[in-house]
Amino acid sequence: MGERAEPIRTRGLATRFIFQGGLAARQSVGRAFGVALPSVACRAETSGDRAALWLGPDEWLLLAPAGEEGTLFAALENALEDLPHSLVDVTHRQVAIAVTRPLASNDDSVISSALIS
Repeated sequence: MGERAEPIRTRGLATRFIFQGGLAARQSVGRAFGVALPSVACRAETSGDRAALWLGPDEWLLLAPAGEEGTLFAALENALEDLPHSLVDVTHRQVAIAVTRPLASNDDSVISSALIS
């Protein structure tokens, strides 16, 4: 029996922002985004279908369902109006993939997922 390649599939589109800011900006964007931004290294916080991933001491990746980038960006910028910050829409920069075992019987066998630039 020959070896089979590991199945690879996309995980679907998502709205993605890179946010940078200090404590006041982080708290404001967390309220507007609906997810408290994590303050511990290499952690993530989720609420419903949104997630905030800690990337560095003052940098987070914000994830939301596809198609929300326009209204969500406006809401976040409004909440951050008077605070020093950086908010960049990187929705079209990456795609998420999942690699699963070839003989897996269900989706719980995902052994790897990655963001590819």
